[in-house]
Amino acid sequence: MGLFNRKKSKSKDIVTERLVSVLVEDRTGVSPNTLLMIKKEISEVLKKYMDCDPDDMAVEVITRKENRGKRSAALVADIPIKRVKNK
Repeated sequence: MGLFNRKKSKSKDIVTERLVSVLVEDRTGVSPNTLLMIKKEISEVLKKYMDCDPDDMAVEVITRKENRGKRSAALVADIPIKRVKNK
């Protein structure tokens, strides 16, 4: 494997990620800017109850197949928790 294969792989991954983002935005109407605002607001709420770093959070909208081939959207959040606050 040469240097060029790794670069193509990275470019391919970037293009794939962008295409998925465009398709999700098109199907759900949720723009990347809206996702950033959702992430920020979730982070603000969580700060009341636990320590978590917004930079470590991943929030995305995915589409999934349901019964009879219909598709639906779901908000998925991966939020690493450092510590739960005692109140």
